[in-house]
Amino acid sequence: MEKRISVRCLVGFILSCLGVIAVFVIQFLGEGLMIQSAIEYSIPAYILIVIAEIVSLILSITGVVTASRKHLKLRGLGVAGIVISGVFLQIVVAVFLMFTLGFRESPPVATESAGG
Repeated sequence: MEKRISVRCLVGFILSCLGVIAVFVIQFLGEGLMIQSAIEYSIPAYILIVIAEIVSLILSITGVVTASRKHLKLRGLGVAGIVISGVFLQIVVAVFLMFTLGFRESPPVATESAGG
């Protein structure tokens, strides 16, 4: 009897890779070539990429659980999808927090010159 594959693991992995590739395409091709339409649509594109990464994470997790229970193939791709989506989403959250909270600098320290 041939082992069946886990479609959820496969789709989750593909979505996680497409999200990462899409960010590089938007960053380097859109803004690098100064294409106005790509710059205008980059924020909604980033939102769609984050949604795709969340869907990928959910599909990968459910795919790994299902593949473990039913002894299906491609469980490793599901784990890779979880790792890629998880790391990508953590980076997105960190960058979002840095830009929303701002880069806080400490105020300059006033020094007095001695012997004045």
